[in-house]
Amino acid sequence: MNRQDLTRRELLLTAATGAGMLLGHGAIRRAQAADSTPLIPRKLLFAGADRSTVRISPDGRRIAFMAPIDGVLNLWVGEIDNLSKARPLTRVTDRDLGPWIVWLYNNRHVAFFRDQGGDENWQAHRVDVDTGDILALTPGPGVKSYIQQTSRHFPDELLIAHNQRDQRFSDIFRVNVATGASTLLLANDRFAWVFTDPQFRVRFGVRQTDAGDTEYLQRGAGGDWELFTRIDMADALTTRAIEFSDDGAELYWLDSRGRDKAVLVGEDLRTGAKRILAEDPKADLVEVMLEPRNYRPFAAAAVFARKRWQMLDRAYGKDRAYLAKVSPGDLTITSVSADNRRWLLYYEQDVAPGRYFAYDRGA
Repeated sequence: MNRQDLTRRELLLTAATGAGMLLGHGAIRRAQAADSTPLIPRKLLFAGADRSTVRISPDGRRIAFMAPIDGVLNLWVGEIDNLSKARPLTRVTDRDLGPWIVWLYNNRHVAFFRDQGGDENWQAHRVDVDTGDILALTPGPGVKSYIQQTSRHFPDELLIAHNQRDQRFSDIFRVNVATGASTLLLANDRFAWVFTDPQFRVRFGVRQTDAGDTEYLQRGAGGDWELFTRIDMADALTTRAIEFSDDGAELYWLDSRGRDKAVLVGEDLRTGAKRILAEDPKADLVEVMLEPRNYRPFAAAAVFARKRWQMLDRAYGKDRAYLAKVSPGDLTITSVSADNRRWLLYYEQDVAPGRYFAYDRGA
């Protein structure tokens, strides 16, 4: 039998064909195995959380949260030490409630929001935790509202903003949640938003210029609006006022002006002097926690690859060490009790569902 030598090209083609057949058989086997693997149900991928928007009451005894009833998110409340007996305070059936829950400092009322038909014109309501009585706090439909401010000084009241008068601007109202009585605090005719303080005073009107800058204006001695500070467009996304201290002596900012990262700044309102309270070497600070009694910052967080917290006072050193061990996820302190003893924590994870924890600092 005569032997024919294969050319190099023929040899390569033969080898490629054989490899292709082997790979093809492997792909078929993998496809067959995949066909036998059940798909993840779409409902599981897109359904809402079992519980969300979890908030602790000012006295630290109860928790309010969103959870579904027949697939629709409603407001629930339960004792922090016995959540198995939590009960729904609302029973809406058409659409989920809005993703905001606000406890009043009287520990009896919780504010929540509803829209109509998905129009996102959120109407504020409150529910009496003891009696179940529900009362609308803002007009509707077609009016968008939001909580402007709460304060420990006024346990039965809220500052609420809504745009019933002029859809372009939100006026500020002082609302008694027990009775629903509403008093106009500021008729807003020009500002994108308004900044108030824990004494329920209007401190700044905030507007954006045609150049993209953000301006904070305050009332002058004659009552006219005067420029307090201007934030250039380059810093507008990373610079904002956070809160006034309870005594009104300082204003706290997340501020990137004059630097490449946002830091936490305290501004002396008498002298104008500014001091850096916290900063991160690698990233902007993006989140601040305030003492519930004096509204001074006690913690700040930055996000680089992961969220990382720093405590501004050594007295919180043990808290920081303990919280780092609770869960491997990224921590958010969702709310704290009025005496700052109990914190509600949320740890977000990339490989597992997020988890909530109640943390008693005095235990």
